[in-house]
Amino acid sequence: MPSAFTFVDSGNGVGVFSLGTNYYDAGVDTILFFATDFGGPPASITDTMITTIVEVNQAPVIDTIGPFGVAVGDNLTFTVTASDLTDPIPTHRLFLTATGLPANSSFTDNGDNTGQFTFNPDVSQVGAQSIIIIATDMGTPQLSAQLPINITVVTTNNPPEWVDPPTALTVLEGENVSFTATATDPDGGFPALSATKLPENSTFTDNGDGTGFFSFTPGFTQAGLYQLVLRAYDGIDDTHTDPIFIQVYEAGNQSPVFDPVPEDTVVEGSTLTLIITAVDPDGTIPTLIAENLPENASFTDNGDGTGTISFDPSYVQSGTYYVDIIADDGEDAVTITVTIIVEEAGNQAPVLADIDPQETTEMRTLTFDVSASDVDLDIPILSATDVPGGASFTDNLDGTGTFLWTTNNFDAGIYDVTITATDALDPLLFDMKTARITVADTNLAPYPYIPSQNRTVYEGDTLIFRVTGEDPDSTYPSIIVNSPDYELVPNMTWADSGNGVGILTFAPDYDQGAVSPGRAYYLQWLVVDAEDPTLFNPTVPPTMFTVLHTNRPPDLVAGATDTTITEGDTLEITVASSDPDGESVTLWAENLPDSNATFAGMSFIKTFTFSPDYTQAGVYLVDFVTSDGTLETRITATITVNEAGNQAPYFTMSLPSTQPVIAGEVHTTNLTAFDPDLDVMTITYNAVPLNSTFTDFGDGSAVFEFSPQSSQIGDVYNLTFTVTDPISASDEVNVSYEVVSFLRGDANSDNILDMSDILFILNYLYKDGMTPASFEATDVNYDSKINVLDAEYLIRYFYKQGPPPQN
Repeated sequence: MPSAFTFVDSGNGVGVFSLGTNYYDAGVDTILFFATDFGGPPASITDTMITTIVEVNQAPVIDTIGPFGVAVGDNLTFTVTASDLTDPIPTHRLFLTATGLPANSSFTDNGDNTGQFTFNPDVSQVGAQSIIIIATDMGTPQLSAQLPINITVVTTNNPPEWVDPPTALTVLEGENVSFTATATDPDGGFPALSATKLPENSTFTDNGDGTGFFSFTPGFTQAGLYQLVLRAYDGIDDTHTDPIFIQVYEAGNQSPVFDPVPEDTVVEGSTLTLIITAVDPDGTIPTLIAENLPENASFTDNGDGTGTISFDPSYVQSGTYYVDIIADDGEDAVTITVTIIVEEAGNQAPVLADIDPQETTEMRTLTFDVSASDVDLDIPILSATDVPGGASFTDNLDGTGTFLWTTNNFDAGIYDVTITATDALDPLLFDMKTARITVADTNLAPYPYIPSQNRTVYEGDTLIFRVTGEDPDSTYPSIIVNSPDYELVPNMTWADSGNGVGILTFAPDYDQGAVSPGRAYYLQWLVVDAEDPTLFNPTVPPTMFTVLHTNRPPDLVAGATDTTITEGDTLEITVASSDPDGESVTLWAENLPDSNATFAGMSFIKTFTFSPDYTQAGVYLVDFVTSDGTLETRITATITVNEAGNQAPYFTMSLPSTQPVIAGEVHTTNLTAFDPDLDVMTITYNAVPLNSTFTDFGDGSAVFEFSPQSSQIGDVYNLTFTVTDPISASDEVNVSYEVVSFLRGDANSDNILDMSDILFILNYLYKDGMTPASFEATDVNYDSKINVLDAEYLIRYFYKQGPPPQN
C-alpha cells in the first residue's frame, strides 16, 4: 500500500479516500473499507477496492559537468555520472555511451552508472570540440538522456597568476576576519577561484570576476593556528598560493546557549517527544536539568548537549505546563522555559481487561471477575449478553463485574459470553470482549419430567399427556409404561416418539367416568437410558388420571320440522325426548302461534297441534326444547301457513225455525256473524213486518225488534236474514215469526223461555208459589193440565233436545 494516502470520515456516512503515488509504487493493492455502527454490540460491514498503479518510466538524469580545456600534448580525463531515481528494480543499471568523440579520445562505460572520458589532442585538434554523453535505462519503454560537453583545445596555455595574496591573519574567538583575493589569466578571461583547507566556520566565494572573498568567524572552541590555500584554474592549468596562516585567540569562558524552543502542543493520550539543545560555545558539553515536570513526563540528559522531554499526558491532564530546563557548563548556568499545551482529547472509551478462557463441569459453580478501566477516571458500566440460562452477571459498580453460574445436567457445551464496558457518560463509547466458557459433560442417568402428576378429563373429551425424558449425556432415552405393574386401560394409547418425548392419548367413553370425585386410573413410566437399559428412573409418584362424568344433552326427535299447511287445516307434529344418561327430561315449546296452537302430552313426548284460522297465513318458527335440568336441546320447526282464499261470513247465533211472538209484547232477535277473513260484513233481511224495526250495526251484529198488535195474532212472517262480505260471499238464516196471544211455556209471563219458568211451575205446584197469569202458557205440554209434566217438558226442551212448546 503506498504510504502517501489519506482517508477522512466526514461523519455523515461519507468518507473520502485520497492516494498519491511515486515512481516506486507500481503494482496492485487491495484496500479494505470498514463501516461500523453504534449499536450494542456494534456491527460492521466491509467493502474491498482493488487499486492498480501503472508503471510509468522516466528518463535518467546525467550530472552536469564541463566545459573543459586541454593543451596539445596534455591529457584530459573526466568522469560522467548518471542516475535513474524512477526504476524500482535494484538489478537494473544505466548504459552510458558517447557520440561525436574526437580523434585521440575514448569513452568507457564503467557498468556502475558512470563513464570515463580520456582525450590526448594533437596540434590538428586545436579549437572547439564537442561530445554528447547518452544514458539509457532498462525501463519499459527504454528512455534516454543526453548531455553535451564542450572541450577547448589550445596549442599552449599560461597558468593564472595571484595578485598579492595575504600571508597571515589574526582574529579573536567569536569575531570575524575577511579579505578579498585577486587572480589574473595572462591568456585572458577570468580564472575559477577556490580554497582548500578552509577552517570550520569559514567560507570562500568565487565572485566570477577574478576575485574571491574569504570570511571566517571562529567559534569559541577554535583558538589556535589555521592555514588555507587558494587555487586559480583557467580550465587547463591551476596556480596555488602559499599557505595563508590565521591565528585565532582564546576569548574566555562562554555561557551555554539554548536553541530556540517553540511552544509545543500535544493531545491527551498522545506522546510528546521534545528535544532540547544547548550548546556551549567553549565546546564543553553542558549538563541539562529539568524542573517543574508535570505528572507522566520525564526528562533525559542525553550527555551530548541535548535533552529529551517525554510526556504521555493522561486523559485528565489537559492544560498548559511550563517546564524549566537548566544548562550548566560547570561555570555558568542558563535557564529556558518550555511551554507545553495539552489539548483535551474528548471522552475516551473504557478498556476491558483480557478475559481468560473459563472451564467447569456440569452441576458445579463457576465464578470469575472481569475488570475495566477508563482513562477519564469514570467508572464504566459493565454488562453481559448471551448469558447462559441460570447464569448471572453483576456489575459491582467499581469497574469490576462478577459472572456466576451453577451449571445443571444440560449445560455441557461451549458458551461465548460477550462482556461490554460502556462509558458512564457516552453509551456510544464501549469495549467488548468475549469470555469463552467450556462446560464438560457429566454422565448421569436419564430422568423423567412431568409438570404435574395428576390429570382430570371428562367423559367424551380427549386428554393429551406428555412425558419427557432427558439425558444429561445428550442422548434420547426411551420411555415405556411400567408393565405389568401398570397397564393401559381401554381408550388409552401410548406413543414414544424416540426423541425423549412420549404422548399418552386418553379418550374415555361415557362408561369410564363417575360423578365427582370421579373414577381414578394410575400409570407409571420408566425413562430408560439409550445406551444402558439397566440405567433408568421411574416417574414418581404414579400419575393419577381422574375421569369425571360428562352430562350429555338430551336427545330430541321431532316429526316434520319443515312443513306447509293451508288456513283452516290442522297440523300435528309429535316431539319425543330422551336422555342418554338416563336423566328425567322436560319438554316444552317456545314461540307458539298466538292462537289455535297447543303443545300437550307427557313430559317426554308431546304433540304440537296447530289449526290456523283464516287470518293466520305466514311463516312460524316454533322451538321445541327439552332439558335434563342442566343442558338443553332444541329443534326449530318452520311452519308455512298458506292463504286459503276468501271465506264466507257466517252467523254465529242459533235461531229457532219458528219464533212465537206475543201480541202486545216486544220481541228482540239479536243477530251476530263472523267473517274468518275479518272483513267488514253487512246484515240484511228480506221483509219488514208491520210494527217491526231492523238495525245493522256494521260490526257483524244486528237487531230485529217486533211488537205485533192483537190484530196480527195468527199471522206468520217468514224472514230471511243474510250476512254478506265485500266480495258477496254470504250466509243466511230463516225464521218464521208467528204472532200469538201467549207464549206456551212462559209460566212467569216474562216473554222468555228459560229455567225460571221451570222454577215458577215447581214453586207453584210444590211451594205455594204465585198462580200463573196464563193457564195456557203454563200448560207446556198442551194436555190442559198444569202439573210436573209441564216442568219436565221444559227440562227436556232445554237440556234433552226435546221439542219446543207449541201454541
